[in-house]
Amino acid sequence: RKKQQDTVLLLCADEYSFGVTAVRRALAEFGPLNIIYVGGVWNYYTPDAKECCLGSRIGLYNAKEINGGLWKDDFWDYCQRDEDGN
Repeated sequence: RKKQQDTVLLLCADEYSFGVTAVRRALAEFGPLNIIYVGGVWNYYTPDAKECCLGSRIGLYNAKEINGGLWKDDFWDYCQRDEDGN
């Protein structure tokens, strides 16, 4: 990341549904990660998986969110807002 002058370790997965078990499996298989990308806009993650990642300062994103997460200084803390700003 040029602006932040750092690097991130990103795992690209193709999981339709990414839960806490998948987060733990990813960390066990690949070691420390900064971001887990679950894949296309049709792929999603569970709220528990997002919370688990937030607690470990790991970004968890699908295709709609990954760009926002990569640009944010605190990449693990990015959440895309809906049309109503929620």
